[in-house]
Amino acid sequence: MNNNLSIFLDITGKKVLVVGGGKVAWRKVSALLDKGCEIKVVSPKLISNFDSLIKNGKVTFYKRKFNNKDLLDNNIVFAATDDVNLNKNIFLEGEKHNVLVNNVTSYKDSTFIMPANHQQEFISISVSTHGKNPFLSKYLKNILAKSFSEKSEKLAEILNKYRVKSINEPCSQCKRQFWEIAEKNLPSSLCEIENLSDQHFKYLNEILLKEYNKIFQRGSKHDKNH
Repeated sequence: MNNNLSIFLDITGKKVLVVGGGKVAWRKVSALLDKGCEIKVVSPKLISNFDSLIKNGKVTFYKRKFNNKDLLDNNIVFAATDDVNLNKNIFLEGEKHNVLVNNVTSYKDSTFIMPANHQQEFISISVSTHGKNPFLSKYLKNILAKSFSEKSEKLAEILNKYRVKSINEPCSQCKRQFWEIAEKNLPSSLCEIENLSDQHFKYLNEILLKEYNKIFQRGSKHDKNH
């Protein structure tokens, strides 16, 4: 049974510790760089990839072995060494202090796992095999990423506009009705999205705007009458 909850976590301002200085640790740090968090790395040695990050102040480096006390001042920890026993110890200590720990050598001894992720402006794609097969996760992610082109982003941008427009509307029934109508007018597959022309996008936007105004104006009149 899979007990993992799939979420997107805002880590802006959070303190994140990466234990390890090799290629795996580097990949974890790379994934954190643009997330607005405070990154610390603890390791007796580092590969050269880290040099510019430390020099530019994007990563704080502590050249030493991991100490259990390192967990106390951090929100999230990546146990990214090649020492299986050390990684497990970091996880167990993290459990004691309610610190989220990702153990790169054991998905079972982890509080959370990292999916294979592809990010665009409006769309993010994440694929997970629940920690059992990272290669397969990455492989499937790459296939899906190729299917989401500029046209997928353009469609997402149009729909996002109506999401923002409707979010403060008081009529919940109107919102449901609008999105039901929107869905009926959308392509039913990624292949169909790829075949959309600029004229199709213009026509879709015109339909959505017309339906939006009709539904929410009717909803507003209904509210006033009650």
